[in-house]
Amino acid sequence: MEGTYSNNIEELLYHGKHMIQVTDPRTSQGKSAYISYAVKIESHCIRRRYSDFEALHNILCLLYPTVIIPPIPGKEMLSKVSKVDDKSPVVEKRCVQFSAFLNRIAHHPVLASNPVFHAFLSSPAWLDILEAERRNQQEARNQQEAEDKKDIGTGIFSINIGNMSITGKKIEGRFAQVAHSNNKFGEQIAALERALQQIVNRQQSISNDHGELTLVLRSMAAIETGALAQALHDLGVATDQSLLSASYLSRELTRRALDGGIAERAQFPPQVDRVLKYHAQRAAVLESVIASRTARENHLAALDDPDKGSWNSIGGAFSSISRLVSSNSDQARSQQKEQLSKEIQDFDEAIEKRNNALHATEEAILREYESYSATKAQDMVDILIDYAALYVQTFEKDLERWEAALQSLEEVH
Repeated sequence: MEGTYSNNIEELLYHGKHMIQVTDPRTSQGKSAYISYAVKIESHCIRRRYSDFEALHNILCLLYPTVIIPPIPGKEMLSKVSKVDDKSPVVEKRCVQFSAFLNRIAHHPVLASNPVFHAFLSSPAWLDILEAERRNQQEARNQQEAEDKKDIGTGIFSINIGNMSITGKKIEGRFAQVAHSNNKFGEQIAALERALQQIVNRQQSISNDHGELTLVLRSMAAIETGALAQALHDLGVATDQSLLSASYLSRELTRRALDGGIAERAQFPPQVDRVLKYHAQRAAVLESVIASRTARENHLAALDDPDKGSWNSIGGAFSSISRLVSSNSDQARSQQKEQLSKEIQDFDEAIEKRNNALHATEEAILREYESYSATKAQDMVDILIDYAALYVQTFEKDLERWEAALQSLEEVH
């Protein structure tokens, strides 16, 4: 509620007027060198290292399995640098992507209010808060696993969840398209990244070629006189401008696209996969519970009439068991039937509960993916607008110089 905040960071995030900046990378002094980064929001500033960002990302993934958590730059990036250098391009790229990571969290309707995130931004003792949350999550996971095992069953009725296939039409119909779209986007953004890198490399080569041509034209202008000398000079100026433009274009494409929006967007598909995997796991548990219920139902039918017992899959095992007990007294058979009926009733309750939970999970994931898709589309438009504007800005300068060179050459003619 507006006007009621647990801390100043929460208030700043609520109003959403302040960008979080990650700047000022510094190399630590000591036996084990590492780089720390200044995390700033208004007057607040605290230093964090890569492992802190990684820990925040990991705990958010645990806390919010149906939320597409913004990515952080890969740890392997710094392995490309021969030594820990806080001035390297890799570190500068990390600053950009860390800033994007924190600001996306700050503007997310669910993640922005997370107390661990607030502690990351403000508390020197944030790791203690993180560890307490980890313990809570481990307890919750242990409880969830215990409930899964209880609902699926034990002994001969247990199902290996890892071997279960997801075959429900509803699951495939609603989520297969999401998975396909996510995979296609991953392929396309990777192809875009490669194409832009090739353009950057070519612009660097073009810049070098224009540098050589500029030297030649200046040498030619030095041995000529009059209008021809002036034309050669103007042509050299135009060529030199193309050198500067190619170099600028290469540098800005790297900074704005390859180290910025494109690089970040290329890391989102695995985050979507994580959410889809969670859904598949919960669906697999539900199918296992349904399979266990069906197995007991088959067993119950076999007790009524052994010849009607199913011989396929687990039902065959129950049919065999029923033959072993077929000679039992009516009382023993009645007790078994009563027990199985009670278990089937328990399964029905568990299935209804899990069906409702899975439906809620599916709706949450689909809402999240819809929001993610809208943001992705807007991000891509912004990236491409910036790309087009960069070319216009760059070549407007080129055009002015080349038109002047053309006019000088026409005057010589």
